[in-house]
Amino acid sequence: MLIELSEKEGLSVREVCQERFKDFQFGLKLLKQNTEQQVFVLDRSAVQDPEKSLSEWVITSYRSDASVPPEPGEESEESESPAA
Repeated sequence: MLIELSEKEGLSVREVCQERFKDFQFGLKLLKQNTEQQVFVLDRSAVQDPEKSLSEWVITSYRSDASVPPEPGEESEESESPAA
């Protein structure tokens, strides 16, 4: 998706990332402080609407009973529970 945006906007992929994710440095720092998570996967929805995704992750990180999206290689709680 980043390559598609790069071609569409006539910018390098790096420039697209700098523009789209300019606020992520601060948001991801908050997430790391709140959750100790150090790896973050940016899926299609995060590329399409980075501000919304980051905002949701930060809000979720402040909830005591929830966490941000799992790090790569981690399974969600739903996948760990036995099937009904």
